[in-house]
Amino acid sequence: GLWDYCDDRRAEGWLVVVGTLLDRGDLAGYQTTFNATRAAVNAGIVADWADHADGLADYAANANLGTVGASANATYFLGDTVHLTDAGQGLLRTISQSVIEGLMP
Repeated sequence: GLWDYCDDRRAEGWLVVVGTLLDRGDLAGYQTTFNATRAAVNAGIVADWADHADGLADYAANANLGTVGASANATYFLGDTVHLTDAGQGLLRTISQSVIEGLMP
């Protein structure tokens, strides 16, 4: 569904940036399955984004956000190990801004 959504937005004239998925630590009992699925989804996004989007914000490539276990770092993730702190949001902003600025004429 991601690529259909992106293709539809681009057909309407939007510039589309896709992002990779971050680590999360709240899935006790399902963590191994989640990590394997996330790795496969992220690999697919990285491999195919250029066919469906104008830019890639590869958040998962940042060791503080995307490596398995990164969500335990209280500098970047809140105690729920899913949502980001201001510092974590700052990393997302820096990555996103770089991609978006690269799309500007």
